[in-house]
Amino acid sequence: MTNILFRVDADPTIGLGHLQRCISLAQALESIDVESVFLAYDYLEAITRIQRFGFEVCELTISDLWKEQDSAFTVDLAFESECDAIVVDSYMANSEYISRVSNNDLVTCVIDDTAGYSYPCQVVVNGNLNAKDLSYLPTPMDTLFLLGPQYLMLREEFSDKSNFVVRPTVHNILVVLGGSDSLELMPDILSMLDDMQDDFVINAIIGPFANNENNVRQVIDKSRHVINLFHSPDAIQELMMQADLAISAGGQTLYELLCVGCPTVPIEVARNQKKQLESLVELGYLHTICDGSNNSVISTIADSVHLLLSDYQLRSNMSSVGQQLFDGQGALRVANLLKSAIRESST
Repeated sequence: MTNILFRVDADPTIGLGHLQRCISLAQALESIDVESVFLAYDYLEAITRIQRFGFEVCELTISDLWKEQDSAFTVDLAFESECDAIVVDSYMANSEYISRVSNNDLVTCVIDDTAGYSYPCQVVVNGNLNAKDLSYLPTPMDTLFLLGPQYLMLREEFSDKSNFVVRPTVHNILVVLGGSDSLELMPDILSMLDDMQDDFVINAIIGPFANNENNVRQVIDKSRHVINLFHSPDAIQELMMQADLAISAGGQTLYELLCVGCPTVPIEVARNQKKQLESLVELGYLHTICDGSNNSVISTIADSVHLLLSDYQLRSNMSSVGQQLFDGQGALRVANLLKSAIRESST
């Protein structure tokens, strides 16, 4: 049996996206008889999420994260768990960390977004739209680079694509702002939508690290529209399929909405999302990028929503473009290639 260790964290600062795509890859690996164990910093929401998906997790309690002690603990656990490979997913990792991990006869895979340093490892995965436009530095080994949306690792439920129906009239709007709603935009967005005269239901998802639930509930209590609140559901595809349009942070959830075909107003809530959103502009999916840090962002979102409410053809075109970008099979592609890399390293 092949075994893989995932080193990844999730918390209110970095959100949920890194952990979720690792879980997605672990699910795909499980389908091809590869077992996974997770090593994550001792943050309750992260630990319990991994466990809910059925994976073993070891809690990391050291204070000096992503330094020498961290890498040593990671390698020791990998050997104790009889792992053949280590997958690392964090903006906190650097070339020195990856080098310490990979110099131990273990296949090392880095899940990346930025091409921020040289990657001394066997496999690098970047499933973002702009991945092939990044300038990856040469590596001291024969690194396999898996770049582009065909390697985007979405949740297992998105591997089975259903036909999204673009209805002439918007009856359901989904609002989802990532694991933490770091800019605390949810209350203002819900208030903005509630001020609109159109007749629709609003489904709002708050993540496990959001700390503004009381403010959200105050808006809901006074709203004219029906607003349903969901707490970090493990499965999200059904809510996306029910929506006629969505407002989303520009991270992993946006890609899931695109895969489903739900027309979406994305918000840049972190600077590392800017390039992906610019790629969507180039593809004709977007015309305006909503900068979450701009004081006028709610007005910009409102303008985009008004446009989509009134333009069925635009929503239909957006749905078609999004579905063509992602087929939901990225996690399985990466899983098969990673398993092959492990097999080749042992021969």
